[in-house]
Amino acid sequence: MRGKLSERGLTIVELIIAGFILTVILGIVGTYLAEQSRLNRATLVSSEVQDKARLVMQLVTQDLQLGGAKTYVDENGEIMPVSTAGISSCPDDAAGNATCLVAIDGSLQDVFSTVYVNTLRSPAESCREVAYMFDGDMLQRADQACGTSTDLLDPTADSAAYSPLAPNIVALDIAYKCSDGDLMSSYPDEAICPVGIGYLRSAIVSVVARSNDRLDGPGPATFTTVSGLSVTCPADFRCFALQQEVLMPNFKDR
Repeated sequence: MRGKLSERGLTIVELIIAGFILTVILGIVGTYLAEQSRLNRATLVSSEVQDKARLVMQLVTQDLQLGGAKTYVDENGEIMPVSTAGISSCPDDAAGNATCLVAIDGSLQDVFSTVYVNTLRSPAESCREVAYMFDGDMLQRADQACGTSTDLLDPTADSAAYSPLAPNIVALDIAYKCSDGDLMSSYPDEAICPVGIGYLRSAIVSVVARSNDRLDGPGPATFTTVSGLSVTCPADFRCFALQQEVLMPNFKDR
């Protein structure tokens, strides 16, 4: 009798119960793995958009801070002014005013061109004209030698001088601060900061970047830029905003 009982298989009820338990376990494991995958993807998307915003902020503030720099440091650490190093100075306009920075207000897509001496290059190539321009939501950056005929801020000019910097830049809003604290949306601005009376002291930069990929999650977020403009991040995307003030010491003595 014992032998017959020990050889008895599982009943249909036992199989159903075992299958139900296995299904529950697999469901829990599947839900956990799906949630982990979603969290990992959300982390990657958030890191991507933050890195993009920080890259744009770093380059824009670096170029603005260097704007108007006119000295060259050679390989021996010797500091040479532009005039004695044979390096072209910032070009002057017809009135003789220095144009080391030309900034145009574009609402949420501001553009600017600045000129400075870059000591990381050879003396012959150290004077650089750097500019930022938008192509849709793609922020582009140009870096050419001083005296090049291309007008980097002319939207009808050849754009070959530009290289893509970062896609999906929702806002690049820059306010320029005169020495008396008044803000300008563009530069030069003789009405707000006349040459000989005031000078350009700093720039306040707002950057808002959007993720490249969609990601299910909370509803759209709203950000406010330095000019008081509102930026709404589209639904199912991640956005990241930065704001920073950068001093522009090379304009003080102009």
